[in-house]
Amino acid sequence: MELGITTFAETMPDPVTGETVSHGERLRQVVAEAVLAEQVGLDVFGVGEHHRPDFASSAPAVVLASVAGRTSRIRLFPAVAVLSTDDPVRVYQQYVTLDLLSGGRAELLVGRGSFTESFPLFGYSLSDYDELFVEKLDLLLLLAREEVVTWSGRFRPPIEARGVYPRPERPLPIRVGVGGTPQSIVRAATRGLDVALAIIGGNPERFRVLTGLYRRSLVGSGFDPEGRSPAGPRPRLRGGERRAGCRGVLRLLRLCDGPNRAGAGLATHDPESIRSDAPSGGFVDGGGSRAGGGEDPALA
Repeated sequence: MELGITTFAETMPDPVTGETVSHGERLRQVVAEAVLAEQVGLDVFGVGEHHRPDFASSAPAVVLASVAGRTSRIRLFPAVAVLSTDDPVRVYQQYVTLDLLSGGRAELLVGRGSFTESFPLFGYSLSDYDELFVEKLDLLLLLAREEVVTWSGRFRPPIEARGVYPRPERPLPIRVGVGGTPQSIVRAATRGLDVALAIIGGNPERFRVLTGLYRRSLVGSGFDPEGRSPAGPRPRLRGGERRAGCRGVLRLLRLCDGPNRAGAGLATHDPESIRSDAPSGGFVDGGGSRAGGGEDPALA
């Protein structure tokens, strides 16, 4: 087991004095908190990305670079990098640079974020919420696999046989932050990626059904749920193991056969199947809401 801490660099009023620290002071506090986290033996430290007056960290890669210069062991990651409204090329370059400067301590956790203020800020439409993330995630993974890239899509100018630098000295770990929707779980699993379940609210017990869906989706897409890799997709399974996994996925999710079709459409799930497997106290539906109250932000 590993333990760590994440922060959004919030600037809420002090409950005693009513005073609110400046953004600069709060960012300096975050760096000091990371140094202390390493001193007391924590394994990882994450900094969120928001574009609001009540959070000071809109550029987590820069904050983490400052932390890297004052630490030597603790691993560093964004929590999360809002990939939907950023350029995957720049995101990849920034975190490879952080990994190189920190001596191999950077990890890249990407998602759609728990707020939406970055969409109008950077000129994106919420009507493209799902499509933006899917396209940019696939470009990010392509950048991690290939040094010279040719690519085209809807939301970014095409890339014609261009190199992306600097290159990492090791595979950069890339994971997906998930807020609770089955589609987000399947999206990551069909690409063989690890996930981070963000239990921001509600009963943690209800996430058990999502871990089962994740493992079944890995197997159904041909990935070994027990296999580990430094970064990117997990090891592949043999055909028979994959078919058995697909049958398990179909019981929870009407999932197309194979990572390309499932990843492109993120096929509609079967609410009744998910409801039958959910623990008592709530189930997750397609919109990320839980029976019994509350909604979960879809980080991915």
